Amino acid sequence: MPALQTESATEKILISAEQTFSELGFDAAGMKTIAGNAGVSQSLLHYHFNNKEHLYAEVVRRRADIINAQRRELLSKVEFRSRKALEQVIDAFIQPPIGPAGGGKAYKQIFYAALIVRSARDADLIRECYDEIASEFIDAIRKAAPEIDRESAALGYSFALGSLVNIIRSDGRVERLSGRRKYSSQERNTIVSRSIVTYIAGGIRALATLED
Repeated sequence: MPALQTESATEKILISAEQTFSELGFDAAGMKTIAGNAGVSQSLLHYHFNNKEHLYAEVVRRRADIINAQRRELLSKVEFRSRKALEQVIDAFIQPPIGPAGGGKAYKQIFYAALIVRSARDADLIRECYDEIASEFIDAIRKAAPEIDRESAALGYSFALGSLVNIIRSDGRVERLSGRRKYSSQERNTIVSRSIVTYIAGGIRALATLED
């Protein structure tokens, strides 16, 4: 069986798989469908990715690598002496998944399902792909808000993740309850994310009062 000749061919398969898993879910997405969407033979798909579980894991790892690389880049630019350092840290956490690095609607659906459904498979992948960067953000939260301990910083991170999931879900409920038209993608990435950054930062600072 000939190997894939270019990295772009592998990327094409992973992108196609990401889209298919998003649209159909893990259980309903078949290797035949993924191969057809990617324009490769099913035997070639099995040769390089073995089975659906391995392919799914590689899809998650690929996107996590892209998201986490941008998160680390943004974290490296945080001005920790600034009064807004905590907001910068939270923004570095929120922006990559909802921006181009996040893969658009396709990966957002996978990410949402992984965090909400939490199968053993997804839990293992979340641990593998996101626990290290989570620890880095918890350290950064403590650096930006030294008045809180690590437990409070970890809680703050967890609350930030919950808010991120809310952005990703974007089912229109906020607009319906507030009586406004649906947010555009640009508005969601600016107005909504800015509000959530302010909300999370304020909540994390308030956690310090619980420690007194």
